[in-house]
Amino acid sequence: RKTALWCGVINVEDYSVPESAKDVPAPPGVRDKDRSVGGCNLYQDVSAIQTFRALSKVVGDDRYSQATRDYISDYFKVAQSPVTGQLAWGEHAYYDVFKDKVAGPAIHELLEWTPPWAVMWEVNPEGTAREITPLKYHFCAADPATADWMFNRHADYGKIMYQPTAFTTRLRSMPWIKHSGLYAYSYAFLSSKTPDADLKYRENGIGALYWNHRNPRTDLVQSCLNTPASVENGQYSDLQNSMLCYFLLKTAEIDAANGAARDHALAMLKALDRYHWDAATNTYREWVRTDGTPVISPDTTQAAAANPWTFSYGGGMIPRYGRIMAYAARTQKDDTCRAVAIRVAGLLKAAPLPESFTPEEIGFGIQLNLDIYDLTSDRSYLEEADRLAKIAIEKLYANGLFRRGPGEKYYEAKVGPGDLAAGLLRLSLRLDGKPDPAGIYDWSF
Repeated sequence: RKTALWCGVINVEDYSVPESAKDVPAPPGVRDKDRSVGGCNLYQDVSAIQTFRALSKVVGDDRYSQATRDYISDYFKVAQSPVTGQLAWGEHAYYDVFKDKVAGPAIHELLEWTPPWAVMWEVNPEGTAREITPLKYHFCAADPATADWMFNRHADYGKIMYQPTAFTTRLRSMPWIKHSGLYAYSYAFLSSKTPDADLKYRENGIGALYWNHRNPRTDLVQSCLNTPASVENGQYSDLQNSMLCYFLLKTAEIDAANGAARDHALAMLKALDRYHWDAATNTYREWVRTDGTPVISPDTTQAAAANPWTFSYGGGMIPRYGRIMAYAARTQKDDTCRAVAIRVAGLLKAAPLPESFTPEEIGFGIQLNLDIYDLTSDRSYLEEADRLAKIAIEKLYANGLFRRGPGEKYYEAKVGPGDLAAGLLRLSLRLDGKPDPAGIYDWSF
């Protein structure tokens, strides 16, 4: 079936598309079930889509932007459930271009990138509304307040059902903190287009869930609430909690009346830095109890340190945390967040780039330095971004695509080639001293 979709895994040597994950082993730190080998996952291309649209404005050629419109249009046609309205995207669903059907466990989920609702609305407003509205099926009750706003980050792509509170089905999962922010942001967007009291109710309710469960003395909260699995995986404060703050700030940008989202985000961001930063070792602690005490590793008798460059499962999100702080500094004019972002950039510069890295990792390193250059006009950050960009091009660029890692023969959307492309485009404008064209996106992820 001929479509304008972009395949998620491509051989950079001959442009062939492998048919199954058996043909292409997963890159380090990536689970096989989270990939879209032999198919397309629009959510994994969010940054690439935004970059293509920006590129059209920079060079005055609409074909890049048109490619995104065609892509989005066709994805709605082939990957939207006729039953629930949900899109087959996220970590556990995609469109298989060999079998011409939705593949994976067919579980609906939102990922860590900002959903491109505005871009999708331009192409298909009805389809976009049909994707956001069934977020209600991630919750444990028709009225989420009756179940304390508890939810499941997973929902059945093709079945209308609310999630069992016991989390005993095949969809058993956890209400991770970042998803509560993603839902608040999504409801705020749809409410801005189609005002509805229920959408506002949901935006405010899910946006306040983790704030209402925080330790009021420290403003820290565990990264996953009230499920048996959270005892093992989410009982502590984690730097990934900054993702909730990020999406709450974006919620407040859409809905200026939602001052609580903005205030809660800033308070929790500053609490994360206050308790996770270890000045004695000049590192961030991976986990902290909600009372502010560090979690000590029994192997080392020390608090586990967050790895500055790791993005995969297993810890570390320092570049993303730095970018979130820079975003808060820029949008909220907050000096504390500005200082933290500068500190994080210093940590990245001091930590050697691993021999094996992904486009997302080095792309975020480039972008963080550009974030701070835009905040400070200090050219040393522009020079560091340029240094990283030269490494990225040398190690990853091959035949018009970005390898998923140095020496690899595959492009893979899952590991962030769009984030690298965005960083390179933004860097080119800064090096040339050109302003961003009107209407270009704000370079956030």
